Amino acid sequence: MTSATYRLIMKSPPTPGKAIDLVKDEIILGREATCDVPISDAEVSRRHARLNFSPGGYLIADMGSTNGTFVNDVRLAGPHLLQSGEIIRLGPNVIFEYEAMTYDPNATVVGPSPQAATVLGTEYMPSAREPVEFAGQVPPGPVEPIEVAPVQKKSNTRTWILAGCGCLVIVCCVLAVAGYLFDKNNLYCVPPFDLIFGLVGACP
Repeated sequence: MTSATYRLIMKSPPTPGKAIDLVKDEIILGREATCDVPISDAEVSRRHARLNFSPGGYLIADMGSTNGTFVNDVRLAGPHLLQSGEIIRLGPNVIFEYEAMTYDPNATVVGPSPQAATVLGTEYMPSAREPVEFAGQVPPGPVEPIEVAPVQKKSNTRTWILAGCGCLVIVCCVLAVAGYLFDKNNLYCVPPFDLIFGLVGACP
């Protein structure tokens, strides 16, 4: 009989590659510390999404979150049966990959000689494959909250526009003061300006 294990692989900072084993029939993901998978991100709701085990694997459903739950960039409108390799996104920042691994606990490997046959049993990894097996079971130790790196905000275009306008005003003021001093000191016929103003008859 073939069995399977399931887990989530963190794909976003600060801990990409971190694996979270799914061993309960119901798993809550959210910002609240009491969630099965607590996530420290302001864009994630307190109780954001729910995973429920079924004979075909885990079903994911949004729990009325503000920023939505997405599978392969499609926002969920109802429960969705996850397939291995699908990408889960909670809000804009938190990304997981769903992974399902199947194995046969009764599989054996026999050596080339019957007299020296070596039987190797596949290592069994306990997991909740049948819902009834985990009824009333105490969940494993608390999962360390996932800290999500803040998303860097883009530069404010308006700030650059205001800075440019300020520089233009300063340049205009400097030119106005220079023109005033030039006229006050009658520098029209003083070298090298006489070369320019002499052409228009401003200098004798």
